[in-house]
Amino acid sequence: QDHNTNSSLAPPPLFERLATEEAAELKTYSRIIESQNRRLSDLEVSHEDLEQRLERETQKRISLQQDLDRQNLVWQNKYETLEKDRDVWKNMVNAERARNERLLDQVMRKDREIHRMIQRKYDAKGSQHPNLTNQGLPHSSNVNRNSPNQTSNGKVVHKSPHELLAAKGSGDVVREHNITSSLQDFFGF
Repeated sequence: QDHNTNSSLAPPPLFERLATEEAAELKTYSRIIESQNRRLSDLEVSHEDLEQRLERETQKRISLQQDLDRQNLVWQNKYETLEKDRDVWKNMVNAERARNERLLDQVMRKDREIHRMIQRKYDAKGSQHPNLTNQGLPHSSNVNRNSPNQTSNGKVVHKSPHELLAAKGSGDVVREHNITSSLQDFFGF
């Protein structure tokens, strides 16, 4: 028995001790490796998640860039169209302005021509009829008494264009009155 007690109290042989320490060390390393594998697995999941997010964001950015390029093209086309419209309208305005100037010039020439014709008529009448005044106008008995340029004693009073414009109220009315008066004088009314 003493031998048995001595053997149970005696330290285990070296081989057994080494085997037990190795087994403990292997278990420790095994736990470390498992822990590292779990961490690696978690990191791989995180990496895949981040990679997918990055791909989605990249796709969004590419899509936004394409939309921006399309919108830029649309706005550039609209801008060019507006520029062309502006140029067309500008040309139309210039053409209308030139046409108006030509028409005004024609009206002024016609007005001068009418005045010359009336002047020639009165000059010709003045040499043929002794009953005309020295201004080349007929006596008050031949003049229409309802004329706005005539006073109560029958004398013709000519008003300046500014006075006529103030009395009549618009340039068109004054022009119409001048032309009517000139034509009435020309035809002898």
